[in-house]
Amino acid sequence: MTPATYVAVVEADHTVKAPSHLQVGEQVLVLRMPSAISLMADATRRRRFAATRQAIQTALHSPNPASDISDEEIVKLVKRARRTTKSE
Repeated sequence: MTPATYVAVVEADHTVKAPSHLQVGEQVLVLRMPSAISLMADATRRRRFAATRQAIQTALHSPNPASDISDEEIVKLVKRARRTTKSE
């Protein structure tokens, strides 16, 4: 099974419509999340996201392309970018 992400909205009767290709009885994850509009309206979050993306791009294009970047290094870069943006 290949994981996929679908976004649906809780209807007035509290039902959530799943894509028709999902089988009856299939397990799905329901995750509460803020709306995309509210996420885009948050300037601090957008700056933090941009700084995180830039940190990852910088690491990927570093002068040492022979070594792959580890998950641990990515986590450190993300945390550093978040700290930098939060302190601004």
